[in-house]
Amino acid sequence: MSKCQALRQLVLKGKVLAEQGENSVILEEGDTFSWCASVHHFFKNIGDDIAKVLIAVFTEGSEH
Repeated sequence: MSKCQALRQLVLKGKVLAEQGENSVILEEGDTFSWCASVHHFFKNIGDDIAKVLIAVFTEGSEH
């Protein structure tokens, strides 16, 4: 199994647009999303107020 450095995000506040490859989704407070960091990705605040996103980075397939 190949390992991927994964990103997991939790929208703490606001409204963001998340894109990876051809896929895009609009997320709001409480929503989560994840993707492999090696695949082109992008996200931005599309709301009227400040957006806050918590990001966790880890390697899939690792035992610890």
